[in-house]
Amino acid sequence: MIDRIDKSFQYQKSFVGSASHELRTPLSKISAQLENLMHNPDFPPKYIPILSSINEDTQQLSDIVTSLLILSKLEKENPSKSFTNVRIDEIIFSSAEFLKKFYPDLKIHFEIINETSSEDKLEVKGDESLLKIAINNLLKNAYLYSDTKEVFIKIIQEENRINLFFENTGKTPDIKNTYELFDPFVRGSNAIQSRGFGLGLSIVKRIIQYNEAEILYNINTPNFNQIKVTFTI
Repeated sequence: MIDRIDKSFQYQKSFVGSASHELRTPLSKISAQLENLMHNPDFPPKYIPILSSINEDTQQLSDIVTSLLILSKLEKENPSKSFTNVRIDEIIFSSAEFLKKFYPDLKIHFEIINETSSEDKLEVKGDESLLKIAINNLLKNAYLYSDTKEVFIKIIQEENRINLFFENTGKTPDIKNTYELFDPFVRGSNAIQSRGFGLGLSIVKRIIQYNEAEILYNINTPNFNQIKVTFTI
């Protein structure tokens, strides 16, 4: 019975990964076609808002599919991971540059604090492509839930670890155990006015854990959100 349950579970994971992969292409085509219509000078302007709303829904579906694909990939990964040296600051700069194309009003305050006697060493061992996805999600979240469109990013280098902070001012979630916010489909009370499905932080948590790091959601003062990621070096 245990063997049958395990086979069924493995089949479900394989199906989710395969289905997610197949769904990405048609969703990308739909989004591209909508973009072409919206930029067509002959298309009636009164229908542009409708197309824009449909395109936004399509993008959200695409995000869900991508999230499921990532989760499926992480579940299948071989325990013997092949990590490389990754510069955390370079990933942050790359992610910020990418997001500013979509959110021109994004304002980032960046700070590096070295609490050691040695030179700055902002390298960690991990999967660079996955860490880019996680940091991109964290930066985007911090922007979307900021009441000033400002994100404060801080890297603190200690002797045996690197702490990465994403902070913003804005409404904080009304929840006792903030770790629940990393569960799939859980959304905080501060997300009522924002569209989404509660998968972003769960993806981030799995990526961070896969890279053998830790993540916490801290609410130290009212209207101040902080997410802390700790890498051991």
